[in-house]
Amino acid sequence: MTLQEKKDFYVIKKRLLEDKLQRIQLCVATLESINDKWFTYTQQIVTMKRKIQSDLTNKQAKKEIKFTLASNINVILPHLSLPTFDGDPRQWLQFW
Repeated sequence: MTLQEKKDFYVIKKRLLEDKLQRIQLCVATLESINDKWFTYTQQIVTMKRKIQSDLTNKQAKKEIKFTLASNINVILPHLSLPTFDGDPRQWLQFW
């Protein structure tokens, strides 16, 4: 191989390697973009899970408060005297 042929061979080889390097850099940029989006989505999922858990905890606490308030109320009702039926059928209409 002559010197000129070697030079041409290495020039072609250099161009091929530069082309491959550009494609690799493009792939790396694409992967970085995908990785950034994935990270953003995972952060959103974590945030949503925390919010849902917080909402559920608050909802449960409100239910417990309502239940506690309802069970701790002391109501004093007036005494009612109810008439009693003595069993005499003639007195039924007056009783009723």
